[in-house]
Amino acid sequence: MRVELTLSANDPSLHALRDAWLGAGDRFAGDTATLAHDARAMHAALADRDIPPALRDVLALVPRVADLVTDDGWLLTPEQRRDFVGALAYFIDNDDLIPDNVGRYGYLDDALVIRLALQSSAQEWQDWNDYRQFRDTYPALADVDRDQWQRDRDVLIDRMVKLSHRPRSSANDDAGERSYGTRGRASTRFNIR
Repeated sequence: MRVELTLSANDPSLHALRDAWLGAGDRFAGDTATLAHDARAMHAALADRDIPPALRDVLALVPRVADLVTDDGWLLTPEQRRDFVGALAYFIDNDDLIPDNVGRYGYLDDALVIRLALQSSAQEWQDWNDYRQFRDTYPALADVDRDQWQRDRDVLIDRMVKLSHRPRSSANDDAGERSYGTRGRASTRFNIR
């Protein structure tokens, strides 16, 4: 049986969790690289713990969040940094709202915090993952920073959109009219389902 919950970081019933999460970030006064290292080490130690798969799936994102907050090529806004650093600080805190040593569900609150942090900056998280994939795919361009990558990506997207929307010649259109990005016979140009 799978249970799915839809949560919002602004949900009033989650204020205590949000306060604890952001409070952990506020109390964190160390180096972000040390925090990221500690979060990765704690995540690795979970391999032997009996944790429900749904929680394990969310907690599997911890090393990537640690990578994000230590990525010199990707600068976060202060609010985004606060959310992500707070989520990692909350994760490494053993004495949080649900103590981590409480049976199989000691990491339930940690998983919720990670999920809420990612939800609060969902577009940023997606963009950074795209950026990371780009750098992994093209190691020779790994020193490209966020701004340059976004400019280059925007230019490429514009070119792709222009090519895909370029009218085809009437010589290729059996109906003798220009078609919008189709080949051969004129067809329904837009299909809404």
